Amino acid sequence: MRIINKNPNRIALILSALNVRRLIPGLQHFVKTGRNYWLIDIYRPNEEIGNLIEQWNPTGIITEWIPQKTEMILKLNYPTVLITSKVSRPHTAQIDIDNHSIGQQAANHFIRLGLKNFAYYGNKTPYSEERETGFKEFLPKEDIFISQFYEGSGKERQYIEHWHEGNLELKNWIRSLPKPVGIFVAHDPLGRTIAETCRDMDIDIPGSVSILGANDDELVCGMTNPPLSSVRIPWMKMGFEAGQLMEELIENPALADQPTKIIPHGDIVTRESSDLLAVDNPALAKALKVIREKACEGLSVKELTAEVKVSRRHLEQTFRRLLKKSPREEILRIRFLRARLLLRETDFTMPRIADECGFSSAELFATNFKKQFNLTPRSYRRAFRIQKI
Repeated sequence: MRIINKNPNRIALILSALNVRRLIPGLQHFVKTGRNYWLIDIYRPNEEIGNLIEQWNPTGIITEWIPQKTEMILKLNYPTVLITSKVSRPHTAQIDIDNHSIGQQAANHFIRLGLKNFAYYGNKTPYSEERETGFKEFLPKEDIFISQFYEGSGKERQYIEHWHEGNLELKNWIRSLPKPVGIFVAHDPLGRTIAETCRDMDIDIPGSVSILGANDDELVCGMTNPPLSSVRIPWMKMGFEAGQLMEELIENPALADQPTKIIPHGDIVTRESSDLLAVDNPALAKALKVIREKACEGLSVKELTAEVKVSRRHLEQTFRRLLKKSPREEILRIRFLRARLLLRETDFTMPRIADECGFSSAELFATNFKKQFNLTPRSYRRAFRIQKI
């Protein structure tokens, strides 16, 4: 490995647009200490990347794993930090998320929902294979159905446009799965694909298909209908750790041959795509579906019983017997699920959040929220944003 001393403050970031958005916030600390980062789009032609690096002559490179691209970048022979790849590379320091544990957490999420059928939708990358392995290993061995489907390799993605035409093979796979089923996907865009395909087929989400993604890309999760549940990854921390590893590698090139540094993932951010309780009672199943659809419209228990066409007493008893809660508690749970999403991912005012979640006033919303979570909505918003660092 060669150490370049000509431009000691320069670090080249050869990344996709997605990882630029994810990782840059974590690198800002090093900018303040004097490091100069230069962005190069990893989807530029290989020859262009090589010429740009030769002209700029950085001290080191931070990049990511992409087939046919990463190998070329490593051949440039600069001190390199490689993000998200456990495939051994000589003279390269590596950093990754605990993908095996992500799969285990996904399996546990579906088991807690009461599901008995499980499926995995992946893409034959190293991280996808690790997530699938963890998912399968954690599932119980009896009375379950496990199926898997893999995204076609396709061409390299170079543009931000996203649109999927209906895939007959994928539709046939979804149709073949016993319902209800929990589908864990390798990353959030595949979760959006599943949701779009189910919507085209008029399959209820999460009633028949419950979907869980990984990475918690808020733009993708929020643009999915219904919003996509996902395992959170602390991208800001990942960016900081990559920057710190680069600093250490410059000081001590021998660190390049150390084992991959593993960063723990975060919790599951539950959204509507997996907000399901698998139940066999038809009246209860219908009530839960109505609550999912109308709780944030101000649904009352009286209106719920009219929709389900059962007496209030019968509905209350059924909820208590099978779910150990009341219909009102379930209505509030759905409202709070939406409220926490809005607190995490928007800057909406409290009156607007209260209105969008079915509360008659911001004061009533705040009182119920504090009673449920032992902190105010504003405190929750601040705490979550600190956790993301």
